[in-house]
Amino acid sequence: MIIIEKSGDITFLEYTEDVLPDKLYNKLLLEIASYNDWKSGKNNKNKDIDREQKWFHHAHEPFCKAWKNSYDRWLSHDYSPVLRETEDYVNSFVNKRIPPEVETPNYNSILANKYKNGGCFIPSHRDNPSSFGKTPTIALFSIGCPREFVIKNSNTSYSYTLKDNSLLIMAGASQQCYTHELLEDPTISDCRYSLSFREHKLE
Repeated sequence: MIIIEKSGDITFLEYTEDVLPDKLYNKLLLEIASYNDWKSGKNNKNKDIDREQKWFHHAHEPFCKAWKNSYDRWLSHDYSPVLRETEDYVNSFVNKRIPPEVETPNYNSILANKYKNGGCFIPSHRDNPSSFGKTPTIALFSIGCPREFVIKNSNTSYSYTLKDNSLLIMAGASQQCYTHELLEDPTISDCRYSLSFREHKLE
C-alpha cells in the first residue's frame, strides 16, 4: 500500500504471509527457540520492559551510539549462518516489492524480540532516526502465535494480525508520520518471536 501524505512524502506498508520457504523457516525457528541469552532491562524512563531482546550487527555496533545510557541488551551478537541466510532472503524479498520512491535497504542488523505471552507488548513509538535514518525500510518478520500490530496517527490507523512466517514492511515516511505498537492481549499464553531487519546507519 502506497500512501501519499499531506506533505507529499510517501509511506509504504505491506503485509505478506508465508514468506520463508519451509526449509529455511524450520532452521530459523530451531535457532531462535534455542537462544538462552535473551536480555531484558529498562527503558529510557527507567521502567522495566516486559519483552526480551537480542541485537545482531554485521560490524558489532551497539544499537545507538548517541544514547547516553548503555544496556546489555543493546550490545551486538555475532550472526550465525542461518541468520545471514535469512537476512539475505528477506533483503531480496523486500527489494523486489518496494516502490522506487522509498529507500532501498541493505540490511546489516537484526533486532530480535521474545514475547513470552500476550502480556508482553510494545507501546506506541517511532523508531530511532539516529540509528536508522528518517526514512528507513524496516522488515518485521514474525514467528509463533499471531499478535495485533497497529500503525497509526491522529487521523487514521492500520491494523495487522502478524501471523507465523509473515513479514510486515514499513518504509518511506512511516516513522515520521506514524507510530506503531504491538497490542497487549492477556488471553494469549503462547510465545511469539520477531526479527526486525534494518539498515543501521554507521555515520
